[in-house]
Amino acid sequence: MPLVYERAFGGTARDEEGGETFEARNPVGRGFYVSRKQAREQLLPNIEDPQALVTSWSDRPPPAGFGPVSRGWQPRLGYAGTYDAAWVENRAPLWPKDLDPRFFQAATPGLNTGSYLQGGERVLLEGMHHDGPLAFALPQYRLLVRSIFSDRQEQRVMRLDALLLEPDAGTFTMMWRAAIPLNGNPFDHPYTQVRLMESWEELPK
Repeated sequence: MPLVYERAFGGTARDEEGGETFEARNPVGRGFYVSRKQAREQLLPNIEDPQALVTSWSDRPPPAGFGPVSRGWQPRLGYAGTYDAAWVENRAPLWPKDLDPRFFQAATPGLNTGSYLQGGERVLLEGMHHDGPLAFALPQYRLLVRSIFSDRQEQRVMRLDALLLEPDAGTFTMMWRAAIPLNGNPFDHPYTQVRLMESWEELPK
């Protein structure tokens, strides 16, 4: 069975007035109903958190999943900040000042490490592959990003920001991130270079 949000708690339903309402944490799921009558003989979620099982049509457990959470779903959407007339007039296209950095956290609750990965961590996947458990260690890389501007150069050590595991394909993807301010004209930036740091190199101050 595919471990997708379509099989977790969520979905859309028609209210008594005929309008459509939906589960903001997972609009594509199943098991979300607004009345006992509507729920009768309908689908329930296949994927559940063992600590929050569905026991009644009116239950609203957190959707259980393994993939990234869409930026238009809660709770991510609640961290996106305010996009009002003042933002359009004074701030666009930049992020609003009240943006919460948690908006960029796409991992489903329970799969967030709480701190940046460093490389070298042990990974164990059970129940995710027909050949049995998969175990390996993440490789350890140090990446340096250098941005060239007409009047300066800036460099940062990139942080290992996310890990995408694809056991069916036998692959994983490591994603690093760094931020360097433009400080002016975005076209005054010929190029950015990313490279592996040598073992003897010290981190930039």
